[in-house]
Formats: sequence, C-alpha cells, structure tokens
Amino acid sequence: MTEEEATGLRSYLLFFCKMQALRRDGLLDLVGMDRMFGYRFFIAMHDRHVQRILRAEAGYLEQLYPLYNEWLTFRKKEGTIIPKGFLHI
Repeated sequence: MTEEEATGLRSYLLFFCKMQALRRDGLLDLVGMDRMFGYRFFIAMHDRHVQRILRAEAGYLEQLYPLYNEWLTFRKKEGTIIPKGFLHI
C-alpha cells in the first residue's frame, strides 16, 4: 500500500470517527447510519490494510472501536448481513 492510499484510508476512517461523535451527541442513529454506510463500514473495518492502520494508530482512531462493537451488535440483532472476513478488533 502506498502512503497516498494509506492517507486515503485514514481519511475514510476519520469520517466514521466524526459520525460516531455525532451519534454520541444524539444527532445520528445507527438505523440511518446503517442504511447509508453499514456495508461499506464493515468492508473497510475488515480490510487487512485498515487493520494495520488501526493497530498502528489505535489511540487516534479510538472512537471506531465502540462504534464497531455497537454497530456489530445492532446488525446481529437486526439479522443484517455482516460482510465475510469478520474479525474481532
């Protein structure tokens, strides 16, 4: 992965950090987020390059961990497909 690609992935992950902040403040809910971004979020989170970035920058991207866990619980409860390659992070 090039540095340019890694920068693009970081930007994408930061978008979800911002969404988590809005959700935490009551401005977004998982239902709406899931409709718009659910599949893409899990595809990204399960990507091996993203996994590397998450391990290297765990403190910087810490909002993604509770979002991932809550979103995963939501999808399981709703019976929604979780993209293959599921990893616990």
